[in-house]
Amino acid sequence: SEFETLADFRKDLGEKLSERRSKQAEADFENSVMEQLIANMECEVPDGMVEVQVDRLMDDYAMRLQGQGISMDDYMKMMGMTPEMLRTSARPTALKQVQTELALTAVADAEKLEVTEEDLEAEFSRLAEQYGLKVEQVKAAVPAEDLKKDLRLKKASSLVIAEAKAGKAKKKAAAKKTEAAEAASEEAPAEEKPKRARKKKTEEPKAE
Repeated sequence: SEFETLADFRKDLGEKLSERRSKQAEADFENSVMEQLIANMECEVPDGMVEVQVDRLMDDYAMRLQGQGISMDDYMKMMGMTPEMLRTSARPTALKQVQTELALTAVADAEKLEVTEEDLEAEFSRLAEQYGLKVEQVKAAVPAEDLKKDLRLKKASSLVIAEAKAGKAKKKAAAKKTEAAEAASEEAPAEEKPKRARKKKTEEPKAE
């Protein structure tokens, strides 16, 4: 066993669970930021763009099925679905993807974000390493313009999330400052009002 004691196992398990919760919280935060960004959009999404994205999703899904030795026709027969039913089920995902792309493109345009040749070459190298290919093979398979577009959207996404985190941190700091001030005011003793000095009554002279 890689763990010498039960305590080591519990410690490792606790660390992994904590890391998983942290990653899930990070993903939930990023999703909520993107949803807010989409909610603030003021433009209408063209149906044509959504249909094109549905086509892409269908192609990706067909490729994944093919990798498992299943054709799209066989899959639909097993699931009792028609092509239109499959497209309808994919439409909400396609709509959200298009909305996200439009919103991030607007951010990239507003912030004048650009992708350099160094960025592009670094991404080609990363993909080559990830899939165990040569850089030239990746360049032949992935159009440079498509990759540049994806990298620009990633830059916009990173910027939006970073600004959201900074805003969240400022709110937390302000909240802590307010709590500290309230706690200090509660702990401080109430100021005593100065006592009024009583005037001594002057004794009247006794009659002789």
